[in-house]
Amino acid sequence: MGEYAFFLEQVLHDPDAAESMYKRSINQDSQNSGVLARYAEFLSSVRQDMESASEVYRRCHFADPQNVVGLLGLASALLQVQDSDGAEELYLKAISLYPSDAVVLGSYAEFLSNVGGDRSQSGEYYRRAIEADPHDATNLSNYAIYLMDGDENSQENAEKYLKMAVEADSSNARILGRYAVYLERVRQNMDAAEEYYKLSVGVQGSSGLNLAYFASFLSNVRGDKDRALELLELAVSNEPENPIVLSMRADFAENVQRDMKEAEKFYKRALALAPDSADVLGAYANFLAHSQQDLEAAEEIYCRAIDADGTRAENLGGYANLLMSLCRQGEDMAPFIERADNLYRRAVDCAPADAGLIANFAVFLGYVRCDYEEAEKMFERSLELCPEDVDFLLNFAHFMETCKKDDDKAERLFTRALAACQHKDARVLASFALFRSRTREDAIDDNRLLFEQAVAADPTNGPHLAAFALYLSSVLDEHEQADALFRRAIQQDPRNGDILGSYASFVAEVQHDNDSAEVYYKRAIEADPFNAVTLGKFAYFLHSVRGDHVMADAHFQRAVQCGNNADILGNYASFLETEKEDHQLAEHYYKLAIQVDPRHAYNLSSYARFLAYNQHDHDGANQNFLRAIEADPSDSAVIDFYVDFLQSIRDSDPNVHGYFKSALSLLPQCSQVLQAYGEYLEQVLNDAEQAQRYYKLASEIVIL
Repeated sequence: MGEYAFFLEQVLHDPDAAESMYKRSINQDSQNSGVLARYAEFLSSVRQDMESASEVYRRCHFADPQNVVGLLGLASALLQVQDSDGAEELYLKAISLYPSDAVVLGSYAEFLSNVGGDRSQSGEYYRRAIEADPHDATNLSNYAIYLMDGDENSQENAEKYLKMAVEADSSNARILGRYAVYLERVRQNMDAAEEYYKLSVGVQGSSGLNLAYFASFLSNVRGDKDRALELLELAVSNEPENPIVLSMRADFAENVQRDMKEAEKFYKRALALAPDSADVLGAYANFLAHSQQDLEAAEEIYCRAIDADGTRAENLGGYANLLMSLCRQGEDMAPFIERADNLYRRAVDCAPADAGLIANFAVFLGYVRCDYEEAEKMFERSLELCPEDVDFLLNFAHFMETCKKDDDKAERLFTRALAACQHKDARVLASFALFRSRTREDAIDDNRLLFEQAVAADPTNGPHLAAFALYLSSVLDEHEQADALFRRAIQQDPRNGDILGSYASFVAEVQHDNDSAEVYYKRAIEADPFNAVTLGKFAYFLHSVRGDHVMADAHFQRAVQCGNNADILGNYASFLETEKEDHQLAEHYYKLAIQVDPRHAYNLSSYARFLAYNQHDHDGANQNFLRAIEADPSDSAVIDFYVDFLQSIRDSDPNVHGYFKSALSLLPQCSQVLQAYGEYLEQVLNDAEQAQRYYKLASEIVIL
């Protein structure tokens, strides 16, 4: 009867008749481990009744402790109740009894990969399993998935094993679906991926998960949202208790339909079914952080996800990103930064070929850690993995421009990004326009055209409209058109703190309407309470325009807590020096500002003046003035400050002659320095002849 039940199940595909026959057979012989094993597999794979299957696996194992199906099935059941130690004991017992059984070896390899956390040992058991049976499609496929989480060479091998798996079982929907995912996400061969997705969902008995992955492909790659929704709803209908399917349906509601209530409903259904699933927990945490802005709840869920599986790189990286948002709300950023750094490093170790994760780590290293050398290496590494990725190229270009001050390399990266997007990506066009407006100031027509192309590519993009407005105002003095563009930007994106803050500055500095400027600054801070740049600008406005030093101090303090911005730190240091006369704290913030940006000419010169006139440290002042001039030898304000300093000490400091010589070595063609040195020679050293020589040099430079 057991054989007949198996025939009814496998050949005639009559599950009801098969189950009836299984039960009759077990009633006649309740200790028949073979029938118990097949019935347990039936309950698991056909009925998807894991609770009943687990009980039958237990009966099978007690009937025959050496039955391999009972051993593996009971191990799987123990994993369902989080008893990984008990499960591993059964896997090892099965291996001791059947050391060359490919199914046993592959099952233990999968356990080590997903639960045990021993990656190298997992790979060894997969290789042993494949050696035992080179045609076992399940082991070939599982080993390919294992390899996909490795380095670039491992990913190359993954395709070989996926192809072997497909050849071994070309009707296996799960394997076809896995190969489709690989072709899409690793090979980025969308046509081949679509072909295999269609094959995977066309196979009889295809899973809801295959339907969900195909839906994701259609939505994200082909832009067919309607068909994607149809497939997702079919997936949920076919497998209403599959937590991964429900989670993917939630993701579609969140990111495509923008229906947050629907998204949360599906996320909660998924979590109720799989409260310890790292995948589901991570997806829900991401939803809470980015769509709901509930950072505290997101942190709790991320911690649960990482406790469930500390090797999931996407959760480790997601939590690291979240910590960067949380640290903006805290008084002490250091603990958040340390934890984020640790999480990023763990994530990269777990997924060394995840280019997106590596690029995020590079951004963290560059803008938070200010470790420019390691950040550059990480950016390079992400591009080695995905050399044509527009986002990676764009972020790397920004980093080289703003952090490394390497305009040549930044321009090459911007050019590569433009080529990669075929000059159609509005973000790249706008970013390159901003870059060129600084580095190619004389190319006014070309720069204006780039801004116009960016706006034409995405006419509803508020930040791009605001960037063009700022260019029109600050470079071309076209203030009326700039005002119109700013207003369009705010209309398109009324809760964007950056746009509102930029317009507030424009209204204050160009239109001189301080009351309206204050209204827009307050709107900007209400929209984004932790925007360091806006808080810093408003603090400076309150200090320099309103004269409200109490509120200015409060906003400066909030600004410096929200981010390491050299401009803000320098402005706060100057405020503390001149208005609060707190020289100890002022020096602390000057040093912080220079640490954040060691080539910020204005901060270096401000600190130099502080050292000269408050601390009377002329050597320290001279060193910082020289650093400021090296950072930007064309900054006339810095040169004026330096000349004033030299003239103020020329009668009293015996080292001033050496300072002048240092200044002349850096600025041999600067008329101000030549003139000041001539005056020093004539009026302090009484060397009229030499003085005339330098006066003459200074006058010739002026004539030129």
